[in-house]
Amino acid sequence: MQSNSSETADRLEELVERAVRRAMAPFCEELRAFVDRRVAEMSAELNAAVQIVDFSEAALSGQLAGIQDQIARVLGASGAQPGTDGLELATIVAQSEDAAHRILDAAEAINRAIGPAGAVNDTVRENLATILSACEFQDLAGQRIRRAIEHLQLVEGSIAVLASNGPGAPLPDLSHQGPTGPDLGQGDVDKLFD
Repeated sequence: MQSNSSETADRLEELVERAVRRAMAPFCEELRAFVDRRVAEMSAELNAAVQIVDFSEAALSGQLAGIQDQIARVLGASGAQPGTDGLELATIVAQSEDAAHRILDAAEAINRAIGPAGAVNDTVRENLATILSACEFQDLAGQRIRRAIEHLQLVEGSIAVLASNGPGAPLPDLSHQGPTGPDLGQGDVDKLFD
């Protein structure tokens, strides 16, 4: 009996599947026709855009040479040493790290100095905990600023190469350069100190 009901259930499932396929077939065909039509339209639009933006290689090379010349003039006119923006940001990171560490050290010293539990001491401890958690920003901000510094130094170096090579020089390949990897989360940073 169980075998008979299992066969009936399998047969019923097969019939339902066929009915659903028959019912969905027109919708699938309509969707396929729509996608084919839209792909053809997009292909035509792309072809038209390519024709509109069809610059010759000589014209592009001339424009790039002009840009390199302008970069060289801007760098020469500013009088600033190339690559100093990254150093300034690194100084800011170091100063913010130092300030955060001083705040954390002072908060920990206060926490050690206050006496046993009491209403005033509990309030002070709660405020110290707020100070300590507010200083957590520095770890994450420092990581992101360091990554930005690396990108900035990469761009500054590339601009310096462009400016020094002069018009018509080949562009540097930046495709495999720059910092990679994810930023650490606050939990990951905290694990380093545990």
